[in-house]
Amino acid sequence: MIESFSEHGTEGDAKWLISIAIGIYIFGLWLVRDRHIVSAKSGATMMLFAVLIALTPLLPGFQLITMTTLLVLAVVFRVNAPVNATA
Repeated sequence: MIESFSEHGTEGDAKWLISIAIGIYIFGLWLVRDRHIVSAKSGATMMLFAVLIALTPLLPGFQLITMTTLLVLAVVFRVNAPVNATA
């Protein structure tokens, strides 16, 4: 982000930087915590949201609203996910 102030980066670079960082964060949460706690179906949902958030710069329009909406939906699905009985 600092590079955008020195005119080395572009707005598109910043969008990719933010979306990929959030996608990696969601993936990391799944990798460290959720894959052992929630069911496989809910884990797949978290992975889907991680990929969708990482790819939001490909969408036309205002990606920040899309990323925020996907992040809120991921949290809602995670909170309501059934707990894995074997964990």
